[in-house]
Amino acid sequence: GMLCVQEDKAEDDTASQDEVLFNGPGVAVNPNEAGIVCFDVDANSNVAVPGSFERIASVDRSVVKDASIDDPETAIDRNLHQGGAWESSGIIDVSELFDEEPGTLFIVNVQAHGIDDQDSFNLDSRITDDDLVEGGQLILLTRDDKDD
Repeated sequence: GMLCVQEDKAEDDTASQDEVLFNGPGVAVNPNEAGIVCFDVDANSNVAVPGSFERIASVDRSVVKDASIDDPETAIDRNLHQGGAWESSGIIDVSELFDEEPGTLFIVNVQAHGIDDQDSFNLDSRITDDDLVEGGQLILLTRDDKDD
């Protein structure tokens, strides 16, 4: 079978500490933005198949939008220079619901921490502490290269 997980960039302050959870400083450091990694699992041993790890998606923080205002392109990522501020969380394989091969269609979520308090930039925005709080997306992800 196949297993897909959504990974976040390791927090620099956590990963640099000598914590038991990470087996020492720097062990958990992931320099990438959040994304999705898939790998094959051996059905007999339930162990990951060596060499099968593949990153199939990465968060693109250059796409910043606020659909609650007239010009969605004027949204601001307040944490633009903070790597890992957007999280990828929640992944569901929905391939069979669309009569597609398993592992080809997913619904995923991105929590866009940093697209918040938009009323500071656009008075009509609904991304405020009293309404939508912060940006994010539900995404239908297509994996065309599953057999490559």
